[in-house]
Amino acid sequence: SEISLSDYGSGFRKESIIDRTFVDENDVRWIIDYKTSQLPKAAKENAFRQEQAEKYAPQLARYAALYRAMENREIRTALFFTALPAFHEVTLPAFPESPKTAVNNPSQDTLF
Repeated sequence: SEISLSDYGSGFRKESIIDRTFVDENDVRWIIDYKTSQLPKAAKENAFRQEQAEKYAPQLARYAALYRAMENREIRTALFFTALPAFHEVTLPAFPESPKTAVNNPSQDTLF
């Protein structure tokens, strides 16, 4: 299920919706972004997946930075292409400085 996180680092609230996140048996935080993109007829799947990874890496990096502000563990990110179906891990560059973060809860916002 989705989770909503808010970044107040710029002085304004910026909300991010993360499709799926979990901590695996090795204590690694995974952040998965679902994509419904269709493979173009003339495209090769590997090239398409890499192009999509480059396109969405900044978004995944923002999500990772939000979690980095809340916890101290390894974070890995990936895209899951529902139409293929295919899982594609996205290796991110160095993480930006952690923003001020809140987890949105319907009953309250908690600032970490």
